[in-house]
Amino acid sequence: TLRLARQSSLNALGQYDEALRIALEVVDSPGVDVGLRAFACVSAGNQLRADGDVEGSLNYHRRAQALLEGTRFTRLFGMNTACLGRLECDLSHLDAARELNARATKICDAIGDVWLAALGIANVAQLEQEAQNFRRADDLFAQALSRFRSTHELQYEGIYACRRAGLYLEWGKAGLAREWYETALHTLAHLNMPLQLVHVHAGMAVLEASAGKLEEA
Repeated sequence: TLRLARQSSLNALGQYDEALRIALEVVDSPGVDVGLRAFACVSAGNQLRADGDVEGSLNYHRRAQALLEGTRFTRLFGMNTACLGRLECDLSHLDAARELNARATKICDAIGDVWLAALGIANVAQLEQEAQNFRRADDLFAQALSRFRSTHELQYEGIYACRRAGLYLEWGKAGLAREWYETALHTLAHLNMPLQLVHVHAGMAVLEASAGKLEEA
């Protein structure tokens, strides 16, 4: 438990290689409780996805799913199901992504976990955007953001405000894109999340360039 707590802290500090090393050590340690081993698999899978290793990430999330199926660890099972759904989004496996994220949302709603259910909804919103179903994506982003706001999850509210701005930018709705980039900037300015701020500024640069404002871009 302490090693995984340290792994989480290192990850928050941006020391990703060391965080991944500890997660993998816990995965392979003998005699570890099934819940902790599964949590370590989920953590490793998330880190590998962030590193761009989708196949490696899938491997660990599938291991976690096999460990968690039918156990009492419902919340972790719901979280891992959402992670698998997100990976299927990455791979453009649209039907599998919809099914997994819908299942994750249902599991998390059943235990009253509004935040985790919102992640499943947000995953599908990004999938619908990729499929050019902009109106459906917008509706889902609105649902997810409302849930994040109700649970005071500022960092996720900021992240998905930026994603919604990107939807509007792709959709050709420049005014709404600007409004949501500014919302994301205001929300994330209070947090230590430099990578997410990079995403906001990059999106705003594209917005300015598309309007012909090259100096601002």
